[in-house]
Amino acid sequence: MFKLILHYKEQIIFILFFIIYFYFDLSQYFTLKVSLYIWIAIISYNLYVNLKHKTQKKSILLLSTNNDSENKTGKFIFGSAILLAALGFLFFSEFEITNPLLGVISIINSRYKAKSLCIRISNNTFKYKVGKIKKDYQIKDIEKVIISGNEIILSVKKDIVHSIPFLNLEENEIRDTKKFFNTHLEVNTQIN
Repeated sequence: MFKLILHYKEQIIFILFFIIYFYFDLSQYFTLKVSLYIWIAIISYNLYVNLKHKTQKKSILLLSTNNDSENKTGKFIFGSAILLAALGFLFFSEFEITNPLLGVISIINSRYKAKSLCIRISNNTFKYKVGKIKKDYQIKDIEKVIISGNEIILSVKKDIVHSIPFLNLEENEIRDTKKFFNTHLEVNTQIN
């Protein structure tokens, strides 16, 4: 439940803001238009952070998981609803409740959501993090890597197999992942 709240935190904060704004009549302190521009600035900053994560370092690999596509869809629907509501109020009403720019930025932001799985190679250690799950292995202990569209399987010494499941990899991400492993790990890497 908490993970779901974190994925939709922007939308939840936006809705709570409107409820608090109208319930406590905050118009005497600042106008709704000013608060919408503040909200546009917040979402624009989030877009900047997501775009910054698109440029990866050489020792870091970011990959898509199943939750990423759901998050993108939710933000796209939210942005579309805000855009349609703003345009509706703009053309069919004298009362301007929101700015169409907010919807456009939300739609653009849904396109550039940062990927959830982070694989990092540092100090002869293979580390990955997805959500709250964090694991690290010594590079010398990894014997084989099998990459598929929905998981990465690591064969570690002593016949131990570890899986990184729930991935949503496209063909180019699979190729980039194999190239990343071939560059940083001197192990047998296969595409399944």
